Amino acid sequence: MPTFRASNLRPFVNLIGQMPPDPELAPFLAIFSSLEDPRRDHLKQHPLPDVLVLVVMGMLAECENWVEIQDFGLHRQEWFQSRGLFPCGMPSHDTLGRIFRALDSAVFASLFASWVATVVEQVPGVVAIDGKTSRASGDGKQAKPIHTVSAWSSETGLTLAHVPVQEKSNEITAIPEILDVLALKGCTVTIDAMGCQKNIAEHIRRRGGDYLLQVKANQSGTLDDIASFFDDADQRAWNGVEHTHCTAANEGHGRREVRHAWACPIKGQWMDSHGWKDLRQIIRIRRERTLAGEASVENSYYISSDSRDAYHQLTCARQHWGIENRVHWVLDIAFNEDRSRVRKDHAGHNLITIRRFVLNLLRLEPSKKGIRRRRKMAGWDLDYLVRLLALAAKPVSLGG
Repeated sequence: MPTFRASNLRPFVNLIGQMPPDPELAPFLAIFSSLEDPRRDHLKQHPLPDVLVLVVMGMLAECENWVEIQDFGLHRQEWFQSRGLFPCGMPSHDTLGRIFRALDSAVFASLFASWVATVVEQVPGVVAIDGKTSRASGDGKQAKPIHTVSAWSSETGLTLAHVPVQEKSNEITAIPEILDVLALKGCTVTIDAMGCQKNIAEHIRRRGGDYLLQVKANQSGTLDDIASFFDDADQRAWNGVEHTHCTAANEGHGRREVRHAWACPIKGQWMDSHGWKDLRQIIRIRRERTLAGEASVENSYYISSDSRDAYHQLTCARQHWGIENRVHWVLDIAFNEDRSRVRKDHAGHNLITIRRFVLNLLRLEPSKKGIRRRRKMAGWDLDYLVRLLALAAKPVSLGG
């Protein structure tokens, strides 16, 4: 009579219930336990939970595509199988691609957002919302590159959620979708000019947040009136104009920037005529830059439902760009997202979710090492890699 190990029995045990997961992997597996496997039963040679563990660990260990993840799995096959995973051997890169093409990307992204909500709970501070295009994911005239709108917390450094922009739509329709999955009470939501829309401002207030929206030519009436208001205040030397003001500066590498911010309370007829929900202040931020001896001046205008002073408004406006510097730039430089050609069916969107999940895990690791260095270490040191995966169950400590 043949002898069976637990790993040999797993395909049969799955017919009547899952085997208890390895304690090191259980917190991660719990996050995606409700994710439905889209494959027909006779094609489920490699269990979906095993595949998710492999792909996330591979991405943590600096893999960027299915072939590299396949190689990583083969190199670590003994470790995986010692924990009861992949009893039938490691999946090929083609198998990985087929699974993620079929996996429901909307459900996968929603489970990611639910996980972030459990580790962060209430998010204070700025929630920046911005779009990103994965440029190489297009297919010539057949399909446009994948464009995604993400929400990022300046307080935690974590991506909170993301939604795709439909091919024949734009960010204006995607932003309300992402607002609906966020806990915004006590937050200031910052969005660039594309999201400066009355329905979006109302949506933010309805969800319990404040807004700081940049105003540009797409809201020409509001922009013209705000610019005229500040021009008039300048001509009057601000005599009799209620406002707060602050100045901040920084310099380095031959560049100096001085930022001035003015925040003016708005009430009465001016506020009512424009119809912005709970509008409290209009803000001008002037950036005076000197680079290589050449000077430039730029004015930016904002509307806000928050009554706090100019220093607070300037801080929020600057924190907004963290989503570009700490998320989008890192995804392109450390993960090569902008060069990824994965695009068929759901695969491209699912990889976008995995990268953001992995980046969040790396952000939760408390060392001061850079993201690329952490990924390299994860590839070299299996214990470190497992510790990174275990951070999926660690609540974020705020103000500690």
